[in-house]
Amino acid sequence: MHCNFQISPVARRCRSLALFLLLFIAFGVSLAQSNYGALRGIVTDLQGATLPNSEVTLTSQATKLSRKTKSNGAGEYVFNAVDPGKYTITATSSGFRAIEQTGVTVDTGNTLNIDLKLSVGAATDSVEVSAAEPLVDNGTSYNGQMIDSQKLQNLPNPGRNPFLFSKLDNAVTPVGDPRFVRFQDQSGSSTISIAGAPLSSNNYSIDGVPITDFSNRAVIIPSIEGVDEVKLQANTYDGEIGRTSGGMFNTTLKSGTTSLHGVLQGETRQTNWGANLFFNNHHAGTAADPKVPRGAAEFYSYVGSLSGPIPLPSFLGGKDKTFFAITEEGYRQRSPITTNSYVVPTDKQRAGDFSEIGTVTGPTTCALGSNGTDTICIKNPNTGLYFANNNLAGFINPVGQQLVNAYPHANSSVTKYAATNFTGQDTLGDRADEFNGKLTHQFGSRWLADFYYLHYGSKEPGGNSLTTPAGSSSSYLLYRKVDAIGIQNTITLNPTTLLTVGFGFNRFPNDTQDISKGFNQATLGFPSTYVSALSKTGFPAITADSGLSAEGTSNSGPAVYFSRNFVVGLSKSIGKHSLKTGYVYRAISLTFTSLSNTSGTFAFDRTLTAGALTGSTATAAGATAADMLLGYPTTGSLVIPAKLAITTAYQATYLQDDWRVTPKLTLNLGFRYEYEPGVHERDNHYAVGFDRNATYAAFGTGPSATGGVMFAGQNGYGTSTGNMGSKYSPRAGFAYALDEKTVVRGGYGVFYMPLVYAGNSALAPGYVLTNSILSQSGVPTISLSNPFPNLKTQATGNANGLSQNIGTTLTVIDQNRRSPIYNSYSFGIEHEFPLGIAMKLGYVGGHGRNLPNSVNINQLNSSQLALGSTLTSKVANKYAGLGNFSTGTVNLAQTLLPFPQYQGITDSISNGVSDYNSLDLKVQKRMSMGLTLLAAYTWSANWDNIVGAYGSSNTLNPGNNGPQDINNFAPEYARATNNIPNRFTVAGTYELPFGRGKTFLGHDNRLVDLLVGGWRFNDVMIIQNGGPLPLTQGTNNNSTYGFLTQRPTMIPGVNACRSGRPQDRLGDSSAPTTYFNKAAFTTTPAYALGNQPRTSNCYGPGYINSDLSLNKDFRVTERVHAEFRAEALNAFNTPQFAFSTSQLAVDTSNSGVISQTLGFPRLIQLGGRLTF
Repeated sequence: MHCNFQISPVARRCRSLALFLLLFIAFGVSLAQSNYGALRGIVTDLQGATLPNSEVTLTSQATKLSRKTKSNGAGEYVFNAVDPGKYTITATSSGFRAIEQTGVTVDTGNTLNIDLKLSVGAATDSVEVSAAEPLVDNGTSYNGQMIDSQKLQNLPNPGRNPFLFSKLDNAVTPVGDPRFVRFQDQSGSSTISIAGAPLSSNNYSIDGVPITDFSNRAVIIPSIEGVDEVKLQANTYDGEIGRTSGGMFNTTLKSGTTSLHGVLQGETRQTNWGANLFFNNHHAGTAADPKVPRGAAEFYSYVGSLSGPIPLPSFLGGKDKTFFAITEEGYRQRSPITTNSYVVPTDKQRAGDFSEIGTVTGPTTCALGSNGTDTICIKNPNTGLYFANNNLAGFINPVGQQLVNAYPHANSSVTKYAATNFTGQDTLGDRADEFNGKLTHQFGSRWLADFYYLHYGSKEPGGNSLTTPAGSSSSYLLYRKVDAIGIQNTITLNPTTLLTVGFGFNRFPNDTQDISKGFNQATLGFPSTYVSALSKTGFPAITADSGLSAEGTSNSGPAVYFSRNFVVGLSKSIGKHSLKTGYVYRAISLTFTSLSNTSGTFAFDRTLTAGALTGSTATAAGATAADMLLGYPTTGSLVIPAKLAITTAYQATYLQDDWRVTPKLTLNLGFRYEYEPGVHERDNHYAVGFDRNATYAAFGTGPSATGGVMFAGQNGYGTSTGNMGSKYSPRAGFAYALDEKTVVRGGYGVFYMPLVYAGNSALAPGYVLTNSILSQSGVPTISLSNPFPNLKTQATGNANGLSQNIGTTLTVIDQNRRSPIYNSYSFGIEHEFPLGIAMKLGYVGGHGRNLPNSVNINQLNSSQLALGSTLTSKVANKYAGLGNFSTGTVNLAQTLLPFPQYQGITDSISNGVSDYNSLDLKVQKRMSMGLTLLAAYTWSANWDNIVGAYGSSNTLNPGNNGPQDINNFAPEYARATNNIPNRFTVAGTYELPFGRGKTFLGHDNRLVDLLVGGWRFNDVMIIQNGGPLPLTQGTNNNSTYGFLTQRPTMIPGVNACRSGRPQDRLGDSSAPTTYFNKAAFTTTPAYALGNQPRTSNCYGPGYINSDLSLNKDFRVTERVHAEFRAEALNAFNTPQFAFSTSQLAVDTSNSGVISQTLGFPRLIQLGGRLTF
């Protein structure tokens, strides 16, 4: 076969063939899969002469399973693909005494250098050495943090989430809400930045098998009880790591051992044990402004685990060959809904009588209503005159009546218009359960296999404090049942060659349902043509203005994320080189049917019952509930969805050489080749891009147009989008031991990040059909009796070709996107001090390019804003009557757009950049004298121009502030929203020095030990700055011209930033000063662009949190222990203040006001734990 490597079917086959050939040609070695560790060294005599052909044995202290190798001609030995854990290493050589070193701890991703020195003597003699776990790793060049079982089991953890402890590392910046860190909170747990890289650009694996989904989240978060360790890797200069910005979470599940072990644990939180929310307490406590009591909340959790050996018959391997570990964990939580006040029709209004809010004294005259407050009368939109007596009797639409009847009756006597008159109650009942299981079996002496299965199911209701079958706008039911399996095989081909083969499959269904599921809309009186077209049962989604609360929901329905993963690694030691090569295949998929608006949605306001009266200068005020009763929606829609199935197939191969040049210097040299042909849809029901240069006649016979939809497989277009092609990633790092206790390390690596995709049906134009009620005013032409007279139920698919969506908006993925790249580099020094203390000081940097940005490419050129109000003048519409263009004239601005046949065109382009620089200081203390400690401080600067991807909308940036002008991205380069200049974390455990085996009262009787012994104090503390505020302007005066945002104009010489405690700058009656000074800005008018950067030099509120726990161990027997646990989460009740989008706008009534918090108030949690 001739391989010319052009983009052709032959080239694609050649590329795949090349990947497999590289696997076997590059006869390599090293740490096999990334969840493993490695151990290497030199066998010498006491004088330093190497001892070739020495037999070295590595034995697990937990399972007693052993592996053997021999030292090569240089005396070097290597054990690759070693499961994390404690080991004993033994070396023998003819004429020398055997040496046995115990307590050797192998961690994920680390290479231990352990040189063995043999003394002359009989082989039957032996020398035993006890090894302490090295604090300073002199064999690897990357940064990271090991979260071992001691931290996992002892440190307080609000969500019992093993990934949560990643926040203790210098490299990590979390930006999710601290409330959402439970094991079913995949999105919240994955919204972090590592080493300055974009948010959610990391990779996750369990026992070496990837578990990252289409949205770049961990599909499943294992039970903390079932995890042996989590290794966070940052600045990883290993060719084995890919599809990440360099951040990697390697999770190792617990395996069974030679003896039976078990755990039973339960914890609870009760309402009266915790503190109240900050803003509940912030009220004055007067009759006019009473304090809000703490909402009822109860929480119960349980954990059970069991592990040990499985004795099998001899023909199946016998005893001490098979081990198991299982864990079951779950929780039940009840908490009140905090949003429970609504505006509903009064009993009189339900019957059409609006005399409470206005009195009609003539066809065009209105007087004060019976409530003595309002003067609101209802206009008949068909006559232009008031309804007699302000009563709609005789004109009520049957469907409108049923929608009004669906609201609960008011439980307040308030009749003022738009005033809340119903307060409902509901309690959220969350529940989740998770099972983790792992089976380990040794086949013969050369094959070790691990199998795991993880499952969790959860139910999260949004609640229904409106207390009706329709539910409120926030009512939903979220169901998840997630499964993940993995198989990992470690096969010793010969003493210096190892093969690892792994396979994994995971499935993550995310089903958000309406609570009204099953409701038949025929009972509301809708016509059968409409009801039969509904794609799901349920109450329609009703939206309204302030005169009436919304009812009904339109949730998205099911989306299923799943992936198939195959990984193989081959490792071999040759002289001073520990080599590895491998191949990775991942098919990452998502199937979804977006059911939003598929049960109909109708919007009501007072438009049709308000306005000018016939023959009078008077104007009617109107009422929202009246519009509903009359059956006249302002707008509405009914979507006919499409089921889409999208997949991206990722392949990679890598080469890695960990070269121990000298006993002091190790080089980590890696190279990775990746190929990802982009996303394709199973049936080609997808748009693969937007052709900006295509010229055609609109709908075949219409006027000419330039720019159109690229349908998969049509007009010569490909069948995939976002084709990243070939990617080449060199990496290099070093570790140099200045002495036995000091190491200098550093490196540089190129990483290709994944593109983040979501289940967006807008990417399938033509296959999703939307029936719309266009905005009604004046005399209505559409009523609820037949809301869609021209109802269509069959989508056109790709039949319209390039003309699809003419006259409306469009969302596409740019076909010319490039692979997002992150260059990561670091340099640092680490030294071990006495008392088991190690300190690291280092620099970490990173530079991103080709990062995706979501923009509107159909924006007016900013120079044309100089035309001013001329842009709104009416001109002929050459596309009139085509697509969604219904009018014969349009604004001049529409004709000046780059693609005047469309409204907005949202496109994802590759022009994002980022820069990160930091100084890191980390101190670790190994457990001694009862104390273990991990403290880290980071000073950093992070700048980027990312405005629409990689989690740019997060708790630090509730909106998407940009870009202001897509043709000038220079002003978008500013402080990143996750730029946290100073961050300090500390985690520690201190065992009080009293009781059995301790310094004080260590030899007293059992009663004394029962009282004073076994106490352990734990603390996890985080102190950090806030992020830069993305100040914006609430009113976008240029939105008509395609500008996504408009920023305010800074007034020279006026400082927008204020100092002082956030509690003193809340902007309310008790602290009237706002957080920032909105007087430093003026509102930028239409036809101009503001000069405020994307993010300001004013920083948001910082974050201080301390989670404390006090544990007491009770020794029942030598093997059985009971433990009492008391935890105080957010022990000092420090609020984490947050802004809403409108509070960050300088021109809104609540600009600079703080009225909400993230995270928890103080929670007290008590529990017990039994281990054996």
